[in-house]
This record gives sequence, structure tokens and C-alpha cells, in this order.
Amino acid sequence: MQESQEFYGLLGFEEVMNHGWIVTLASPSNLAAQISLMSSEQDCTGHSRHEYGDG
Repeated sequence: MQESQEFYGLLGFEEVMNHGWIVTLASPSNLAAQISLMSSEQDCTGHSRHEYGDG
């Protein structure tokens, strides 16, 4: 996920939310331009996917 954040940073996106398992980046010049990056290691509850045998 770090590499993706760095890539979008080069395009001018800035981090506006970070919950560890999901990060949202937004353009400071166009608030409608946003992207969220989610880690594949945790689900939306923050639990490791390995706890459920999904990975």
C-alpha cells in the first residue's frame, strides 16, 4: 500500500484519512477526486483475514 500512496502522491494527492487498513487520498485542488486504498491483510472490521482462513 505504501508504494501506491507514493505513486498517487506524485500525482498531487494528499492523505486525508488513515485507519491503518484503509487510506483515502484526495486532490487538494479538486475535492471530488479521491481514491481509497485498502490493505488485503485485514477486512473492514480490522481483523486479520488470516483469522478466517481467507488468505
